[in-house]
Amino acid sequence: MWLYSFSIISVFLFSCSNVGGQRTVELEISRGFKLGEKAVEQVHRTYTVAMDNPVSDELIFTNFTSPIQLVVVNYDGKLVEIIGKEGRGPKEIQDARFFGFDEKGNALVLDKASAFFKYYNRNNDEVTSFHYPIKKGISVTSRNLQQCDGKWYVGVQLLGKSTLPSTPIVAVFDSTFSLSDTLGGYDPFFKGRTDVMQEALIDIDCKNRLIYTSHAKTPFIQVFSMDDDFYQKRTEVKPKSFMLSDKFISMVGSKSSMARFLSQEQSTSLHLAHSDKYLFHIFRNEARAVEDVRILNDSEHFVAVYDKENLDYLGELMLPGVAMGSTKNGELIILKDENTSEFQFLNVIPASSQN
Repeated sequence: MWLYSFSIISVFLFSCSNVGGQRTVELEISRGFKLGEKAVEQVHRTYTVAMDNPVSDELIFTNFTSPIQLVVVNYDGKLVEIIGKEGRGPKEIQDARFFGFDEKGNALVLDKASAFFKYYNRNNDEVTSFHYPIKKGISVTSRNLQQCDGKWYVGVQLLGKSTLPSTPIVAVFDSTFSLSDTLGGYDPFFKGRTDVMQEALIDIDCKNRLIYTSHAKTPFIQVFSMDDDFYQKRTEVKPKSFMLSDKFISMVGSKSSMARFLSQEQSTSLHLAHSDKYLFHIFRNEARAVEDVRILNDSEHFVAVYDKENLDYLGELMLPGVAMGSTKNGELIILKDENTSEFQFLNVIPASSQN
């Protein structure tokens, strides 16, 4: 059945309260769409990341399972292009969970299964492979691959290194994927702790030369200068709904115990994003014990909102679906309904005076 696209403009959904209880921001739908029939045929079980093309109105999706490929759609949900296909050949990929657009709209995939970055030039259909430096002790953790001024910025864990705040968590690669710099550092929360997942998340503000970092199991955001690795500031308030437990252990022998723990005691950070005025920390709480086949819309997704200038905490909102990432304009990309492939772009705006 064909799924027709549609648009919704300026429909208010939720409001956000600060610590004192006064509404400060709220969400509005700036756009809604459903994936078209041809796109649905290619996106069978979407992975929970969507990347926006910085130079055109396109999104990349990928599947959690086969077929392993990148699916490019426009903002109306219509299929634009299939990039890559599953396999071991020079143009093929075995794992597509880490991906992004470059500044010209071409696609990049980190295929961890084959240990290569693969760059897809969409103009001439050429594919160039670059070695993934896992043998040098660099493990990429951020699934959103982002480019700024010709350099790629990714969240990493330096294998074998300590988790002291001075240990870098951001790697900078040039266009040939030679490591040109490392910067940033673990959140102070990790000092003396080794039992909480340290997976780094990042978001790049190329315009203002800033890098925002967080971690998979913590609620705090750090801000670093892109130019001199200067630590600028950090959020201090834990969102009310973010469950943070010192009992998290990275290797748990009992699968049922881990599932129970994740659903009752520990949130998971998913994405960092920003708009002109706000900084967003997006996280997930499991609505029930994790099953072998996760139903995405069963989990509760939240966004914690901060003033971008001074990092004041403005409050949190439960999102009306699954958070996938953000657009170039700072809109949140939401999978509204997994069964119907319905998506929304949400803006954060100041609360109306009537409220």
